[in-house]
Amino acid sequence: MTSPIDDQPKVDTLDQCVPAYLALARHLRESILKGDVKQDQQLPTELQLVAQFGVSRQTVRRAFEILSQESLVRRTQGSGTYATPDRAFVNRGSQAILDNLVTGPYEAEVVHPLEFVANPAAAARLQLTDDWVAALTLRRLRGGLPIMVAEVTFTPEYGEILSKDDQLASAGVQLVQTPLSIVERVTGMRVAESIDQSFTAVVLPAALGRLLDCDANCPAIRVDSTVSTSDGHPVELSIAHYHPSRYSYRIKRERSRW
Repeated sequence: MTSPIDDQPKVDTLDQCVPAYLALARHLRESILKGDVKQDQQLPTELQLVAQFGVSRQTVRRAFEILSQESLVRRTQGSGTYATPDRAFVNRGSQAILDNLVTGPYEAEVVHPLEFVANPAAAARLQLTDDWVAALTLRRLRGGLPIMVAEVTFTPEYGEILSKDDQLASAGVQLVQTPLSIVERVTGMRVAESIDQSFTAVVLPAALGRLLDCDANCPAIRVDSTVSTSDGHPVELSIAHYHPSRYSYRIKRERSRW
């Protein structure tokens, strides 16, 4: 079966600055979101993508796994992989949420670079003894379209670690790692062990609306996330606003079996 993706240019279309599985996932994601691959249409097989892009089967499988986590594809054993752009981003369970937040697929840009500022409200939520925090603003993209703007603050300790990474020093820089994953890479330690989230329907502030391509007084989903270490100390506070028609959130929980 021939897929529209088969007609795309080969290896040189993949971003060489990121791991191959992320670059392939991004390429396939964009094709799905742009409508090149329709709802329930079959994608190329693993072997076809191996031949097309010159990557390993493991790379293709990891790319498909990312798209499956985003609910952009469904994989049917013995049949193939099919596009499901009409389905929402699905995370099952709090651990999946945290894993996706820290190490999951990421495509974002720096809006306001990292700086140290006095923010009493954020400092209080991070349980700090003074008002100073490290802060930055990120805009997250999906298929090149803005879906979220987040005002993110960190404890000064983690701000110092992040300040040594040039990615966060300038506006407009494209990120392929979350700030917390940068901290974990630099320190060699697992930092994030728990997350506390709240969801609120709000009217989008005008300044954030411009960043999300939304009209004035547009409704939005506000998500407050506090990430803590294993000893319960908060290290990151994110206040994110999501585009109303480009993002939805659903979680499935099952009753424990006794």
